[in-house]
Amino acid sequence: MLEEVLGAYTTVRAENEVLRKKLHTAETEIRNLTTFIEEVALRLMSRSQGLVKGRQAEKEQLASSDDLSGTLRVHKDNFFLYNVNVKNTFGHSSSGGQALALSAYGTNHGYYGVGFYSYQDTVLAEQGNQFYGHCYIEGAVDYIFGQHARAFFHKNTIASVEAGAITADGPTSSSDNSIFVINQSTITTSPAATRSLTGLVYLGRPWTQYARVVYTSCSLGSLINGAGWEPWSSSAPNTANVLFAEYASTGAGAAGTRASFSKKLSSNAGYTAADVLGSDWTSWVDQAYV
Repeated sequence: MLEEVLGAYTTVRAENEVLRKKLHTAETEIRNLTTFIEEVALRLMSRSQGLVKGRQAEKEQLASSDDLSGTLRVHKDNFFLYNVNVKNTFGHSSSGGQALALSAYGTNHGYYGVGFYSYQDTVLAEQGNQFYGHCYIEGAVDYIFGQHARAFFHKNTIASVEAGAITADGPTSSSDNSIFVINQSTITTSPAATRSLTGLVYLGRPWTQYARVVYTSCSLGSLINGAGWEPWSSSAPNTANVLFAEYASTGAGAAGTRASFSKKLSSNAGYTAADVLGSDWTSWVDQAYV
């Protein structure tokens, strides 16, 4: 049985109360809520019990973990979100700046027409199979990141508001099959940027040496540096075993001599939605967003 939460509410408090009453099934769908501006935690306590609580979003330094800094925290499987703006308005900080819009722990997650806004660590895709279709994702530093998820980002607009790397994947070992594939998406400068970002943004950097990120058939704006990818840091480059790759990139940002630890692909074989999410992906991904 699918519980569907339809948004016709004027306040986040009202929405949260509806969610609290509705999230009592293993599969949850939420459509058309107004913008989330406080923390909402969705947890599957057992197969038949869920919990939602509202609290003002905190910065990671105060919240004690990346997850706890999230505006929307989803700790359950079979979760689907439509047409919602999720914002963490903490902004930039010189230290402890992690401030997630989304913290996603669970498999068979679908995010459709959703806007995710923050500065650092906007979207945490942490575990399970996850699909992001026709979403808007905005940030500056490592704003699509995680360690154990297989995530497919399809026809998204990914917009940088400042200089930095877009992705930061961090599998903990060579046997961890985490991967981010960004497909048919537009990589651009956010309207909220306060200066030109030409050449100041990278497709990704490796949180660990086993990072795996692939861009397929994407339009890259002039904000992308010619090297494409950057090391984690000068003291810990983390580039020894990465998979950083592109297939059929276009746009001004597709030009340049790419980093030696990255590669260009001759096809997208191995990196389609079915490859990333599994052969049953059409049974849980909304095909209207493909």
